Amino acid sequence: MAKKLALKQVVFILGSMSDLENWKQSGVWGKITEALQGLGVSWTLSVISADRNPEALKQYVIARVRNGARVFIAAAGKAAVLPSAIKAWIRPYRPVPVLGVALSSQPFGIEDALLSIVSKPAGTPIATFTDPLNAVLFAAEILSATSDSVAAALLRYHQNQNKREEIDFLSDEQGEDHGTPAAGGR
Repeated sequence: MAKKLALKQVVFILGSMSDLENWKQSGVWGKITEALQGLGVSWTLSVISADRNPEALKQYVIARVRNGARVFIAAAGKAAVLPSAIKAWIRPYRPVPVLGVALSSQPFGIEDALLSIVSKPAGTPIATFTDPLNAVLFAAEILSATSDSVAAALLRYHQNQNKREEIDFLSDEQGEDHGTPAAGGR
C-alpha cells in the first residue's frame, strides 16, 4: 500500500536541482518560503524532471492531487515541458490550477521557457510567470477564495508592502532635488 502524503495546499516542482540552487543563491527561495509561511499556506517542494523521469513525475503528481493539492507551481527552463506534463496528468482526476514559472537557461535565456509555457492549446490553461514570488502570491489568491485565513493574511501582506513602498516614496520626496526646472518653470 502506498504511503499517504501529508496534505499540502501548494506543490512546487522544479525540473532540476540547479534551478533550486540558483533560487537559493539569489535569495529568491528565501523570499518564497517567507511569503508562504507568512500567508499560512502549506507547501512542499520536489525536484523531478519531466524529461528524465516522466513516470516518477506522473506518479507523484497523481498522488498529490488525490491527497488534496490545491495549486501546482512548476518552474522550468529551456523547453519547459514540466507545467504541461503536470496539467496533462492531473486532468483526469480533478481540475487543479497549474502555474508555470519560466526560468532563464543557456543558450536561450528566458524566452524559450516563457513561450513554451504560454503557448498552450485552447483548453489547457496554465498561468505563466517570470517571477516565482508572483506565482506564490497568485496561488495564495486562488486559495483565498475558499480560505478566510489566507485571504486575511494576503491582505496584511499587501498592506505591509504598501507601507514599505510609501516609506520608500517619502524618502525620495525628502531628498534633495538636483534636477533642472522645466522650461518656463521656476
